[in-house]
Amino acid sequence: SQVRILRIIRITRLIRVVRAVRVIRFIRALRILLHQILSTLKSLIWGLMLLFLVIYLFSIFFTESVVAHLADPASMYREPGDASILREYWSSMPLSMFTLYKSITGGLSWDLVVAPLGALGPLPIALFVVYVSFTQLAVLNVLTGAFCQTAIDAASHDQDLASQAVLEDLAMYTKRLNDLFNAMDLDSSGTLTFSEFQAHLQDKKVRAWFEALELDTTDIWTLFKLMSHGKAGSIDLEEFIAGSLRLRGYARSFDLARIGYEQHFMCKHLGEFMAQMESSMAYLCRSADLAVPPSESANTQEPDTNVHSV
Repeated sequence: SQVRILRIIRITRLIRVVRAVRVIRFIRALRILLHQILSTLKSLIWGLMLLFLVIYLFSIFFTESVVAHLADPASMYREPGDASILREYWSSMPLSMFTLYKSITGGLSWDLVVAPLGALGPLPIALFVVYVSFTQLAVLNVLTGAFCQTAIDAASHDQDLASQAVLEDLAMYTKRLNDLFNAMDLDSSGTLTFSEFQAHLQDKKVRAWFEALELDTTDIWTLFKLMSHGKAGSIDLEEFIAGSLRLRGYARSFDLARIGYEQHFMCKHLGEFMAQMESSMAYLCRSADLAVPPSESANTQEPDTNVHSV
């Protein structure tokens, strides 16, 4: 029947929408934009409430002033159509609020709604200028900054986006290291000796590359030794990349914690070794005392008694 056909078509469309949503997950740029927009909805609601409160407070003054002016039969106008403009834009609270909102969003010309307010005196015009300056320079700029900060925080706290950023940064860093290694390996042997490594680091351009990759080149021998894990000779591409990734940047909390753990481990085992050596030395001393014959021990004690007797 036609009803079943329509249901099948609707299910097919729904499946297409679900597939489109799944595809969006793999488009990083679009996913970031959608995630940031959704994360700023809460700030948007509070921002609209703040803007509504500001517009409401200013519209009270304009509405009361215009209604009182229109009710006065002795009111004078500069232009014949000023009274109709006042009734169209300022005669009630909703109209006044909508007029103020359009004035700061580019939906209405200021001159059209401000010029008739001159019949009320200079105060409404001055207050309108204050309103526009306050909302444009203070309220809207603060809301824009709050939206930007919320979007940045949301992008940094998203685990998928953070992991993708780390992977992209690692891939870019590895590619730059690969290019640097190929530039230093002039003989295309696939390895770098210390002499080649030291000769290339004398070049300011190569040294600048290392500095851009956050590698300290003040001690060339130590850098080469750490990259090669203490092995003499040469380093290949894999060792060069692994060592550069390990030595990149400053010491992290993990590195400090590992050094502290290794130092504690060495101190503990060194203390146990010293205690074992002391017990072994004490045992050897006791064994040496038992191995001495009693006659020899008596002979060794006689000179002492003679000396005392003398």
